[in-house]
Amino acid sequence: MRSTLRTSTALIASLSIALGHVPVAAIAQEFDATRCAAGEDEAACRTRLLEEALAAEAEAARIAAEQAAAAEAARIAAEQAAAEEAARLAAEQAAAEEAARLAAEEAARLAAEEAARVAAEQAAADEAARLAAEAEAARLAAEQAAAEEAARIAAEQAAADDAARIAAEQAAADDAARIASEQAAAEEAARLAAEQAAAEEAARLAAEQAAAEAAAAAEGETTTEPEAPATGETATSEPVSDEAALAAALAAAAAAAEGATETSGETADTGLVQPLPPAEVDAAALAAAQEAADAAELAAPEDVDPVAETETEIAIAETEAVETLQSLALQEEAAPVVVGVEEVITEESARRPDEDFDRLLTATTEGSAPPPSNRGGLSGTEGLILGALAGLAIGTVIAGNRQVVNRADDRIVVLRPEGDYQVIRDDDTLLRRPGSRVFTDQFADGSSRTVIVQPDGTQVITVRDRDLRILRRTVVAPDGTRTVLIDDIAVYQPVVVSELPQVRPGSALVTGAATGDTAALARALEGQASVDRGFSLAQIRSIRAVRDLAPAVNLESVTFATGSAAITPDQAAQLLALGRYMSDAIARNPREVFLIEGHTDATGSASFNLGLSDRRAETVALALTEYFGVPAQNMVIQGYGEEFLLIPTLENERLNRRVAVRRITDLLRVAAAQ
Repeated sequence: MRSTLRTSTALIASLSIALGHVPVAAIAQEFDATRCAAGEDEAACRTRLLEEALAAEAEAARIAAEQAAAAEAARIAAEQAAAEEAARLAAEQAAAEEAARLAAEEAARLAAEEAARVAAEQAAADEAARLAAEAEAARLAAEQAAAEEAARIAAEQAAADDAARIAAEQAAADDAARIASEQAAAEEAARLAAEQAAAEEAARLAAEQAAAEAAAAAEGETTTEPEAPATGETATSEPVSDEAALAAALAAAAAAAEGATETSGETADTGLVQPLPPAEVDAAALAAAQEAADAAELAAPEDVDPVAETETEIAIAETEAVETLQSLALQEEAAPVVVGVEEVITEESARRPDEDFDRLLTATTEGSAPPPSNRGGLSGTEGLILGALAGLAIGTVIAGNRQVVNRADDRIVVLRPEGDYQVIRDDDTLLRRPGSRVFTDQFADGSSRTVIVQPDGTQVITVRDRDLRILRRTVVAPDGTRTVLIDDIAVYQPVVVSELPQVRPGSALVTGAATGDTAALARALEGQASVDRGFSLAQIRSIRAVRDLAPAVNLESVTFATGSAAITPDQAAQLLALGRYMSDAIARNPREVFLIEGHTDATGSASFNLGLSDRRAETVALALTEYFGVPAQNMVIQGYGEEFLLIPTLENERLNRRVAVRRITDLLRVAAAQ
């Protein structure tokens, strides 16, 4: 028994060592005696049970190993299958990409071939078109040459026929003249005979009259008493207009001044505005113009035809352009009649914005008012120019069949044959500032060339026509830089209103707070309509449709008393923002040009208001120069009278007595002349 136990214990220990993971105590504790066979001793039973357990575990280990091997084989097989599938997909992808590349290359080849074909066809079509055009041009040229030859032959034939006709007419005229001369001689002889008979009859009647008077004298003289004036009538008072008040104020010295003018003898020909000889005055045209002007005075504003008005403006501008280009001051070979007259502008002779001008004389005051004064003794060139204007009596007819209807010491207003009014003033007046020196050449037709040397050395060279309007203005800076500001000598296209950007009249007027804000002023003045051409200064001044392409800023803070053109320093201070903007703009671009427009209300005559509005524009320009340093050469002025009322009323309206400003640099476009 002890031997068996030792054997079993040894076996268990051996199995425990062999199995490793099964502790001996566990094997010993797992013994279940009920599992022993009948008669089987415990040791043998334990041994058997251990052997069975070991066999079961060995079988389980074998099965687990087989399963692990199978799983590993399955994994390897799956990986192999995945690799094969990936290889297959990669091969298919490569094949697809290769097919796409080949397809793209084929498409590119086909497109290139198609483009080459189309280009070849286009080239062939272009060549065919060129050949056809050349053939057509050759045909047209041949037809044109044939037509010109036919026209030449026809013209020669017509000229020959005309010459023959003229010769026949001349012969007939000569014959008629001879007959008329003989007839006139006969009529003259008859007239002389009739005059002789009439003289003899008059002598006879005179003798009879003398005899009758002698007989009457013998009977004594008779007298008549003067008729007593009517009594019981009272004078009636009527409203006195500005012009009537002016007449009363100036009446005292009129007769003496007029007499002095008549007895002063002939004055030297200044070459400026001169009266027309009586033989050249068209009295019928003047009468028609006066009737048209009177009708315009009576017409209501809505009666004005804007199309007809614009056509008239364009016609006048084109006529003036043709006339100005004939000015002698533009002709290199023309010699001036007065050379290099020098004048130095002083504080006394320069105008100021806070002083009013001498009154405009009208037809109703001409006979009773003294000639305008020369404001403290104007001398030199300015005296000649202003004297020439002031010396023209109302009713005088000047070149262009224009009749003087208003005059003062600095400008005149004339009635044009078209029935409208024109103001004539020296366009260089703004430049006559204290310390400046003025050199002037004057030409026989009234045109002139001036060089104004400013205190800082800047030279302003201006060529003017017979009406003292600017034809060209050039500024030469102290460093020698030349800037052409205005060039009306260049050839400009005629204005066709339908081809201009459509701007509703008056819509370009800017009012309100913008005049006190420099940035707002810049936006307003620089926001003009786009146009692909330039205009002359004359076109801008004369044609509203052109002028309205540039916005106008209405200076609401500056208005005028009735009949006055002066502004106070307080009002001038309201121009601060405008003065700063203009000065800065000119500093950035010396070519900037601004148009200062003057306006009046509708009280008084249209001719008087035109001259007054022109002075108002000049006053504001002077204020901008004097108080804010705006270069005078970069401004031009123009009065429009009562033509463009801000408030449509015929009454005394303060807001209509105004001035507006436009930036016209882009309209002038003289860059090509720099």
